[in-house]
Amino acid sequence: ASIAPAPWLRIAAAIIGRFVVLNASLTGLGETRALFMLGLAEQSARVVMLILLCWTRIEWVAMGSVGVAIVYALAAITVGTRLKLFTVREALSSLVPAIAICSAVAVAGIAIDLARGGGIPPHPLLAVVEAAAILAVGLLIAVSLVQPAVIRVMWRLVRH
Repeated sequence: ASIAPAPWLRIAAAIIGRFVVLNASLTGLGETRALFMLGLAEQSARVVMLILLCWTRIEWVAMGSVGVAIVYALAAITVGTRLKLFTVREALSSLVPAIAICSAVAVAGIAIDLARGGGIPPHPLLAVVEAAAILAVGLLIAVSLVQPAVIRVMWRLVRH
């Protein structure tokens, strides 16, 4: 039952993950009000989403978490631009590689599901391990194509 909502939660995490550094920056800059407003926007969206979707299926709640992540991203862009930490254009252009990489991994995941014929496989643990390995390779290929500098840095870290 936990497999169906997982992709939606990963999409939400991918959206929010692009702005995690902003939280640390706001703390370091002493911008507690801005940090509070950012958290308030996210938590308010989360409460509204849960109130609206708590009586539905868990997949819908997971899909709603993507909406919460989008609210958080918009609030983060607003806070960052008001504090002149970055421009809207810079924020949006930084999302392009993440969207491309997430899309490539999503396509790989859909291909795995279609190849298996959908549904729950007879050996779910083996299927999850196999899919994770395939998705990891897909992720590495997508990152190497979209952001090769990230792969170079990761390789240096692994070597040392």
